[in-house]
Amino acid sequence: MCGIIGMTFENNYDQIASNSYTSLYHQQHRGADSAGIAVEREDGSYQIQKGPGTLDYVFAHKSAFRSKEWTGPLSVGHVRYSTSGVDYEDPFSVEQATLAAQPFKGDFRGKKFFMVYNGNLTPDCCDELHRKLYKQEFDEEWTERNPRVDTELIAKTIELSRKETFIDAILKDMCPNLRGAFSIIFLYDGALYAIRDKHGFRPLELGKHKYGYVLSSEDNVCDRRKFPGNSKIRSIEPGECLVLKKNPDGSVSHTSHQWKYTPKEKQHVCQFELVYFKRFDSSHNGKSLAYLRNQLGKQLARECPPPPNTDIVFGVPDSGCAAAWGYAEESKIPYDQRGLQRLHNTGRSFLEPVHFLRKEGIEMKLTVIPEFLEGKNIVVIDDSVVRGNVISRIVYLLKDAGAHEVHFRVSSPPVRHGCWYGIDTYRIEDELIARQSKDIQEIIRRINEQVTLHYGCSYTLDSLAYISLEGMENAWRREGIQEGLCNACWTGDYPER
Repeated sequence: MCGIIGMTFENNYDQIASNSYTSLYHQQHRGADSAGIAVEREDGSYQIQKGPGTLDYVFAHKSAFRSKEWTGPLSVGHVRYSTSGVDYEDPFSVEQATLAAQPFKGDFRGKKFFMVYNGNLTPDCCDELHRKLYKQEFDEEWTERNPRVDTELIAKTIELSRKETFIDAILKDMCPNLRGAFSIIFLYDGALYAIRDKHGFRPLELGKHKYGYVLSSEDNVCDRRKFPGNSKIRSIEPGECLVLKKNPDGSVSHTSHQWKYTPKEKQHVCQFELVYFKRFDSSHNGKSLAYLRNQLGKQLARECPPPPNTDIVFGVPDSGCAAAWGYAEESKIPYDQRGLQRLHNTGRSFLEPVHFLRKEGIEMKLTVIPEFLEGKNIVVIDDSVVRGNVISRIVYLLKDAGAHEVHFRVSSPPVRHGCWYGIDTYRIEDELIARQSKDIQEIIRRINEQVTLHYGCSYTLDSLAYISLEGMENAWRREGIQEGLCNACWTGDYPER
């Protein structure tokens, strides 16, 4: 899972770098392992900066954005979420993370292109592309040496294309040979090329800003209330390639190419984007994710009501809060978040690629206020349960602060299968707590074991319940979401392998 942006400017070229940074900042929740921005100048040359770390870390000296080097009409940017992690004390780990940072540079017909990419190609696709492009067998050693496997393979299909034009290389040589999830923006020779896979797994949005167009993984950057003068135009369609080309007079024209038409009912929009990954102030189908998750909480309350002695309801901050509002409203139990707080100088622990970093992130980001918890029977709402680490931490915190009972309700079904389309849980499939057992009481027992193991105490989770897949999808349908939805991480029904 990554965040990508692309921008065109018709004037005020000196503002493109700072605007690209700001737009990318609003995608930072999608990845924090590396960041980068590339700008094409008026003369066709490029300025690029990228590296491991968050945007603030990579671009510590943002005053440089005012220099001529960062002035131009076109840009792309990327924030990366990986599963390999970065050990800043290990030079090799830092080197690998630097190699994996995007924008990724390639060459077509003697001119450079820069590519930013969100998604994941299937292993079989990577295997086939490697044999075809490198004329050799795909092997684990190459994978371990190369932290940008699918990114490099995608770029290689363009570099080795014999087509006369860049658009033909994309439509005829690249897209037909890719399987899996991909939302991509290319910057090449005075134009941006925005491509989305035929399933529509990962989002890609088109909007206007004061000086031109913006492409982004999420449409929060198109919100005129955050960015005066900005507006959303539409989503890039599954199977579409949209070209934004700079004209000689400085204006920008756009042309749409449908490389693969997919009817709405055959699409596979990632439901985990709706449940968790998209930021709450982004939208889907014209409605904010905060509102949609609120409706999910209401459905959860109807399916999994609170125990009769419940005193308060609250969410796991921040991603569980919107569903908790709806749950409290539907069940008519007071919503009171005061007892469990998140420290906002920490990132998303889900994004941490290795276990000790995830555990450290969970322990740093949550804190309790005992005065609001003592003696209370509490229902806690979370958007999902993956490994069970967050639940065990919260059970310990709440019970240790004096809570009498702690009940968990989850606004998505049990995650039993890995994702091959960009969330990368396939790498930790054996750690999925609901995969280890389908019995709820056994899952509770395992969570309580984690509490004992990690915190040396006998605090226990009192109950656990999940929304059903049917109930979740019915909640989306009631809000007008009609396109096909990917439910592979809950059912194991993969659209493409």
